[in-house]
Amino acid sequence: MAVAESCFGKDLGVALNSALTTAQFFAETQGRFLISVKPENQLIFEQLMGRDATLLGKVTNQQRLLVAAIDGEFKLALPEAKRLWEGALACSLK
Repeated sequence: MAVAESCFGKDLGVALNSALTTAQFFAETQGRFLISVKPENQLIFEQLMGRDATLLGKVTNQQRLLVAAIDGEFKLALPEAKRLWEGALACSLK
């Protein structure tokens, strides 16, 4: 969910494509974090991180969440993703 949340309120989207499952894309397991790196810094970042980081995709200029995982894919407009997120139980309890 951190990927979608990072796009809310901006004119950006994401296109993700990985060997992860859809559940892994949205798992909030301890020890995981999300980093966005400018394209010109990608190579040096990958060299620094080695096997400790996984490329998930890229930031786009379209307000869409596109996820291609090994067990399926989905496409969702970010305004719709935000509406669903705001209607979630955790957000309702704030």
